[in-house]
Amino acid sequence: MLVADDDKGIKVHPSLSPNGDGVNDYLQIDGLGAYKDNKLTIMARNGQVIYEVNGYDNNAKRFDGRGKNGRLQLPGTYLYVLEYRTDDGVKRKTGYVLIKY
Repeated sequence: MLVADDDKGIKVHPSLSPNGDGVNDYLQIDGLGAYKDNKLTIMARNGQVIYEVNGYDNNAKRFDGRGKNGRLQLPGTYLYVLEYRTDDGVKRKTGYVLIKY
């Protein structure tokens, strides 16, 4: 069952600059540690899925600007869908991510 998002303490930081300087090098999602059963999908504006992972965790599984092909994506705005399971069912959070170099 999919229900409307009420955040549950989840905060997606909407920008990243994967240039290796140690600041915003990957997409940070706060509060997700409590929801291990999750799926993150990132899409280009045309709807093409560029990144998708189950169990996003800000460590081993994190978006660092590289798409499914392993290449850095072009600077710009991308859309995300984050789904995560709670005691109330599956929640969905949507928004945008800005990549700058």
